[in-house]
Amino acid sequence: GYIMSNTALDNVLLLEDYLSKLTSAQTIISPPSQLRLGELQDAYNDFLNASENLNNHFNLDPANIQIKQLKQQLNIHIRLKEILLDQAAMSEEETNLAHSGYEMDSTLFAQKLISPSEYIGSKTSYLQNVRNNRNMEITVANEEIQIQTVKNQISELTLQQKEKQSNFTLAYTNALRILRMRSDQWKEANVFIAPAAGTIAFLGF
Repeated sequence: GYIMSNTALDNVLLLEDYLSKLTSAQTIISPPSQLRLGELQDAYNDFLNASENLNNHFNLDPANIQIKQLKQQLNIHIRLKEILLDQAAMSEEETNLAHSGYEMDSTLFAQKLISPSEYIGSKTSYLQNVRNNRNMEITVANEEIQIQTVKNQISELTLQQKEKQSNFTLAYTNALRILRMRSDQWKEANVFIAPAAGTIAFLGF
């Protein structure tokens, strides 16, 4: 039996069944709607708000999309760096070959075995290769900076996400604890469980 109040017992039982299914903040189950809980309503509404905030954090927070996009950018930059490193290795090899050719032509030019135009062409080719090699090194270095920048952005957003999740989880846990406590208090004050089946009669007050 229970004492009549503005809190419907069948609604409290529905709430109890729902709360029994919640094992952690990660277990977010859609709560029953339009419960008539009377004096428990405020605690239930606070719990609903905390549950919605936590659910939105997991599913709708734009930072989650940002982190996903940044990780995609990071993968692109890493792949691009790998390609640039391959190109830099080839550029360095070409520079070494051009240097060898330039040194040989310098010797031949000193011995007047090649024309000045051939010597100048060899030197120009070598210097161009040196310039290209240095530009490639700068490009690789810039790509490394981009990679580190994106990594820092991911780390910062992830840290912010963890802090927000911790706050939402704490609010959810507290709201759930208070709701359970209020529900237990209401049952203790209003619900009477007989030790055996039968009819309870109040003979007087």
